[in-house]
Amino acid sequence: MNTKMDPISLIYQATLEPELWLELLEQMEHLFNDAIYPEQEFNLLSEHCQRARKITRELHGLQEQSGTWKHLVDHLPMAVFFVNPELKVIAQNRRAANLLQKEQFLCINQKQQFELKSASLSKQLLDIMSRTINFPTQGMQIDIDSKVLLMAVPIKKIEVDRSLKGATTALLVFTADEKITPDLSVIRSLHQLTYAEARLTHGLCLTSSLGDAAKLSGVSLNTARSYLKSIYSKTSSNSQLTLVRKITATSFATLGFACSAQINQSYEQLLTLSDNRLLTWLEYGDPQGLPIIIFESIGGAFPNHEDSTGYYLEKKLRIIVIIRPGYGSSTSKVEVSYKSFSHDVVELLDHLRLKKVSVIGYSLGGAYGSVFAARFPERVSHLGLFSTSIPWDYISQPLAPHLKMMLRVFNIAPDIFKYVMSLIMHSTLRDPRKYYSKIAKQLNQTDSQILTGTLWQERIGEQLRHRLMGGVNVYVQEYVMMTQDWGIELSDIQCPTLIWHGDEDNLINIHDVRELADDIGNADLVTFKKQGHYLICDKWHDFLNAYSKHKQEKLEFV
Repeated sequence: MNTKMDPISLIYQATLEPELWLELLEQMEHLFNDAIYPEQEFNLLSEHCQRARKITRELHGLQEQSGTWKHLVDHLPMAVFFVNPELKVIAQNRRAANLLQKEQFLCINQKQQFELKSASLSKQLLDIMSRTINFPTQGMQIDIDSKVLLMAVPIKKIEVDRSLKGATTALLVFTADEKITPDLSVIRSLHQLTYAEARLTHGLCLTSSLGDAAKLSGVSLNTARSYLKSIYSKTSSNSQLTLVRKITATSFATLGFACSAQINQSYEQLLTLSDNRLLTWLEYGDPQGLPIIIFESIGGAFPNHEDSTGYYLEKKLRIIVIIRPGYGSSTSKVEVSYKSFSHDVVELLDHLRLKKVSVIGYSLGGAYGSVFAARFPERVSHLGLFSTSIPWDYISQPLAPHLKMMLRVFNIAPDIFKYVMSLIMHSTLRDPRKYYSKIAKQLNQTDSQILTGTLWQERIGEQLRHRLMGGVNVYVQEYVMMTQDWGIELSDIQCPTLIWHGDEDNLINIHDVRELADDIGNADLVTFKKQGHYLICDKWHDFLNAYSKHKQEKLEFV
């Protein structure tokens, strides 16, 4: 590929090959250095970047979201058939294909229509389909002996997959070998129930008996009846059967069509916030252990938890990874800020009944963690900052070449900057290995070895695809946020703070981090010789050990 072309040609070529983002940045750098009036040149190129960005959205947006979404649906714990009003099957997941091969309960006829083995059951299904508009969740037994249950869930809108065009209903088929009872926390989050109400509802899903559910919940039958009236009101149900059907289908459907696939041995859980947005989070380790809130890096690729679940259990840690607005299944926001996200975190902590927690932030997550600790000191007992970002006005030292170029472009032409950022993320989603191999050439030796390693490239790619399932806009938003004021005084961070940083970090310079540590006041900075920004890949467990010890020492000192 000849990248020695004029900038305008390269802008449009990059819509097809987003891997050219670095070459485009280099062209911009040459232009800035050679042009007599660089601002005029950049204004012209900004117009082309705006057009090219629209083209990029069309070319890559639906394709990337569709691929991630299909992956998630394929991992749902039930068979799923997407059908139109005439029951023509538009698409199905892997479990559905496996169920069809058994030829027991259902089939797809010559007209490609979903059909049950019994004519009377097929007629009942058509009746259900006709009523799904007014009754969103409908269910029926399709085999009593085998305990096979079918749920019809209407699909109001599908934007991520053109192959599903025309589908109006998802038919969920639960067989006896599948657990169809939603997790208690899922029931509570999605249906706005109290803990006691959710526990009783969970018991009903397990036993189908109010008396048995009351025993499981540890309450009297009269108390259970009182709870049940409130549950009916909140879920718009009028019977136990309707309630169980609705809870089962809506819980799995909402989780599934948002993001219920198993990610590194943990399920993404959802909370409806006070403004009706969804906030999601992942939990690992010991549910009764020390709660630690994790704020991830930009893009959500780090920390990676795949090999740490056993360690978390051993150390009795309850790791809570909050998925920020726009990532994963968390509802996006037009305006994102460190301040507004802090309020989301408070709502989640209240929901989880956690009065005070430990907080760890990696890279950009360090900014979120610092702002939260400063704004809500009563909720944070201890702060950990690993390869942390720093406020914009603290940046004084040389950065990696691609970052210097990006910052220059950002200051002169924000539209070009946004276009390059979108190319970076499209490139990362298409082939993380190529992206990180390109970045590795500009970093120190240890970072380069980590990012060019096949193991870490695969782990990063899997987690990144999940976090960016809703598109790359949030990545661009957060990169712009890096240039904005944090809106706090670092001295407002009152809790003990442990900071780890590599002295050869080319992304966030150690000299600037030292200034940040001094201004926080109650902070201990530990530096690592010849280590870079991705020190976390080798030292995550070491950091958690040191973090726990640091917290204990501070408590003993107090």
